[in-house]
Amino acid sequence: MFMITNEIVANFFTVPEFKKICRKDNNEKFDAVIIEAMSDLSLYVLAHRFNAPLIGILSLGIHNYHRYIFGSPILPSHPSNWEVNTLVEGNLSFWQRLQNFIDVWSYLYYWTHHNAVRNGIEENFESDTPNVIDIVKNMSIFLVNENPLFAYARPEQPNVIFFTGFHIQKTPPLLPEDLRQFLDDATEGFLYVSLGTTVSCRNVPKEIVGNFIQVFSKLRYKIVWKYECDELPGKLDNALMSQWFPQQGILAHPNIRLFIYQGGQQSTEEAVHYAVPLLGIPIIFEQASRIQRLASHELQRYEIGNLFMEVYRQSYTMIGKINVRIFNDPVFKKVYKRDNDEKFDAVIVEAISDLSLFALVYRFKASLIGQKEN
Repeated sequence: MFMITNEIVANFFTVPEFKKICRKDNNEKFDAVIIEAMSDLSLYVLAHRFNAPLIGILSLGIHNYHRYIFGSPILPSHPSNWEVNTLVEGNLSFWQRLQNFIDVWSYLYYWTHHNAVRNGIEENFESDTPNVIDIVKNMSIFLVNENPLFAYARPEQPNVIFFTGFHIQKTPPLLPEDLRQFLDDATEGFLYVSLGTTVSCRNVPKEIVGNFIQVFSKLRYKIVWKYECDELPGKLDNALMSQWFPQQGILAHPNIRLFIYQGGQQSTEEAVHYAVPLLGIPIIFEQASRIQRLASHELQRYEIGNLFMEVYRQSYTMIGKINVRIFNDPVFKKVYKRDNDEKFDAVIVEAISDLSLFALVYRFKASLIGQKEN
């Protein structure tokens, strides 16, 4: 991931318009600098270049290198640590914890002291630029797109602000007529299958696709499958397939019984909002950790009675058994009471909806965590 973001940022500095902005003789001024926090650290220097407050925004969970820079505790074997190579769960042995310790601290050193970051700063900014770590320490706000209800409890700095669900429409989108009719006719229920947009069906092993087909072909339920490839390696008569579907409209349909997905952040938020049972099949990056985290929650813990998550790691028979269990177990068929919305929405940070935090940072031009200016 480091090398990918480093390459992306390196390309920024080759764009003439961007190079012009970075020049010291450029007199343009900005009220704030907002950085996607998963990027190479060299971009954070823009806050110093324009003498403007720094605001970070992150579409995933917090990275350990952010915690390291902010001064938060580093917990290599805590379940919240989603960046190690193996899932952090259960009672770990000494050697497993030692491996996590080595992995995390090697990763931290790589992100914060790698030559690529230093070289990028030296090549594109003035020699009097302070250490980028000191710049990041004074970040005014760090916005994290994660629902704290579904994160592991751990201490974070006061400038870390969680937000969630801003992409969810108050009124679900209207469905195309053919799709609406297909779902309305699914009186026994239907499954919705989507592995997101990051991973194409071309990247999914054929045996997994074949496993799906074997299971789905034996079900009496209808299937709605987001599938981008031109050909399906098998026959499936009870399915409607397309390269794109209005997902929120499908999840809001009363006949839906199960959402099989890859564990993506936005899809998780939408499924929870519409109270749709989930079956997670992680494919890349943080998805396995997110699915593990949701599966660890008790079903009634947040009064969202039909949230369910399991990880498929075995043969297609496992998918079949899980499907039957979810369809037939009454706990997964509970009607989600709309008065639960208030309890769920309470975790959404309303303060940033009207940009009041941004206005506060701009007005005082300072860090919210009380750190000294360098």
